[in-house]
Amino acid sequence: MTVQSVSPPVWRVRQLAELAYDLVAVADEIVAAELPVDDAPLLALWQSSRDLTADWQRRLQRLDRHRDASWSRTWCDDLVRLGHEIFAAELLLRVWGTILAAQDKHRDAATARPILDHVVFNVQHVRSKTMELVMHAGDPAAAVDRFRRRCERWTDVLVGPLVARYGTALYAHEARRAWEFGEEMLAAETLSGAEPLRRAGFRAAFRDPALAAAATPGWQTVVDAILDGCHASVLERLNHWRSPAAEAGFRESAAEPMESDGTSLLARCLRLAELRQSEGE
Repeated sequence: MTVQSVSPPVWRVRQLAELAYDLVAVADEIVAAELPVDDAPLLALWQSSRDLTADWQRRLQRLDRHRDASWSRTWCDDLVRLGHEIFAAELLLRVWGTILAAQDKHRDAATARPILDHVVFNVQHVRSKTMELVMHAGDPAAAVDRFRRRCERWTDVLVGPLVARYGTALYAHEARRAWEFGEEMLAAETLSGAEPLRRAGFRAAFRDPALAAAATPGWQTVVDAILDGCHASVLERLNHWRSPAAEAGFRESAAEPMESDGTSLLARCLRLAELRQSEGE
């Protein structure tokens, strides 16, 4: 009898950002959970993320040893793929870190932060080396730096409401910017067009075909560790992320210029601006 091996699930770089968006949608429920995140998923997150960053470091060291070949298309493509994954991972882990830091503050107990500090620090270490190689490569790797700025801005957008509500800006890139985003988003919660516009902007920001590249094997253990830190009622809405094949509402479809009511994105932007203006009068 032939035993067929089961291939590990393949995660796409884009999905790391998409998961972060879904986590933010249930962030307040995670923060207010009756019980704090358990030690087991925290330790699993620390171990699995450490394995990932160790793999990234090996790949960065290999690129560094051959940096004289930075003119090569192959060298630059490897750096771009790795850079996209590292910055998308940083977005996800900073968002998850902010959610659990808010939970700690809500409970007045430092349960998760010591572990999350290590997780984010390890990503920061490989981030620094990545940017060193991007600067060395110059224009051929400029897409990585553009993606970095995009991830930083969207990190602050996503954690903004948590920063404004709970004052947990430790994992934001720019605390003041995140707080300003958060204040604006909380003020716009009652506007029906605010969330669709934000979702459309997020989809547009992470629709680049290059982000459909496969991420490093091992992401399933990281995602499982994150999901295991969610209580049961929240997990019901996130459990489809146990398999990366389910893209959690962010499909591979083309742009969505029309909502179900047939209103164009531009028209909805103008309508939202008018509503904000009328509120200020």
